[in-house]
Amino acid sequence: MKVCSKCNTQVNDDLQFCPNCGNSLEVAPQGNINTQGVQQDMIESQPVQPAQPTQPMVEAPVANKTNYKLIISILAGVVVICTIIAVIFGLKLFDSKGSNSNENNEPNTPATTPKEDKNVVTYGGFDFTIPEGYKKIDTENGNLFITDDSTLTLSLAIAKGSFEESVKYFVSKFKANESDVVREIDGDKYVWMLVPISENDPNKVARAFCYEYGDGYLFTGAVGTMTITDPGEDGFNLLKTLVSSAKKNSSFIKRAFSFIPSFIEDNINKSLENIVQ
Repeated sequence: MKVCSKCNTQVNDDLQFCPNCGNSLEVAPQGNINTQGVQQDMIESQPVQPAQPTQPMVEAPVANKTNYKLIISILAGVVVICTIIAVIFGLKLFDSKGSNSNENNEPNTPATTPKEDKNVVTYGGFDFTIPEGYKKIDTENGNLFITDDSTLTLSLAIAKGSFEESVKYFVSKFKANESDVVREIDGDKYVWMLVPISENDPNKVARAFCYEYGDGYLFTGAVGTMTITDPGEDGFNLLKTLVSSAKKNSSFIKRAFSFIPSFIEDNINKSLENIVQ
């Protein structure tokens, strides 16, 4: 008797199929056991697991390898460049405002150059302003000689010495009183003395002078007229105007020689010669 492997019904050995359930009663050869059905039954008998939700993949954070020193250097460079641009712009703006201001305040103003004063002459390191109406005449003895060609003439030389010594010379030379020799005007001291030009004609006279410039410098000479008469106050005013305009210039050289009365006398004699001529 055979036993059905499916429903456990006993059947005759000669039957190939179970009369109860129809299952095949053939015995599988040894070593060729059919496991397909068993595997299928095992699969069907296992419970179906529900599908798990898919988790999104998260990438691991990458380490920041940025060079912070480089970033700081770049930022500092940008700041410097912006500062330079701002300064340049400010300077241009200031220049434009300044030029506009000049254009508004001084329209069409040409540059001026100092004009040469034709009335200024240089003599002995001093600049003298020739009074209006007078002109300078070159002389052989080198004195500064000016004239108006009609009335007055003046001849001047420069000496180095003491005004007091010059006063003594005039007093002694012309046998005069000091009060008759010295004139003081506005704090300035002058020797202003009437001297004869001709021994034969006492009416032919001129005025000898000596002016104390300062620093030991004296302006000496004579003032006369075309008619060889006393120039009077007109002559003194001419002298005062000329010597008060004197100023040392760039060619001035300090004189080292001492006061010599004969030098004053020589200057006066030369001045008188200029006047007579």
